[in-house]
Amino acid sequence: MEGFSEALNFEVSSFGIAVKIIEPGSIATNFRNGIEMIQNTIDDYNTALSAFVPKFTKRTEHLPKASAEQVAETIYGAATDELPQLRYVIGEDAQFYIDLKNKNSEAHFLRLMQA
Repeated sequence: MEGFSEALNFEVSSFGIAVKIIEPGSIATNFRNGIEMIQNTIDDYNTALSAFVPKFTKRTEHLPKASAEQVAETIYGAATDELPQLRYVIGEDAQFYIDLKNKNSEAHFLRLMQA
């Protein structure tokens, strides 16, 4: 979605249309409490996913979560600010992964994420 949104922004900006990317990290809500997950039947994927999720969340568990209000305010601001800003990052955990990507080569970033 990020790449599509970037490309769309370049394509439509000459028509006065702005595309905004809202990039929230974890949000401090009880959203996951009521989720009923669809069971995956691909064993290899379950193995990979069960290894990935804990490592992914552990890297940023010490960072504060954004509130739902912060997300709503950011979305409203992006929709009304008339700035040529493409990205709106919400939360220190989201910024952590953006910085990790930007401060490393693509190959090194991919190795970090796959490890």
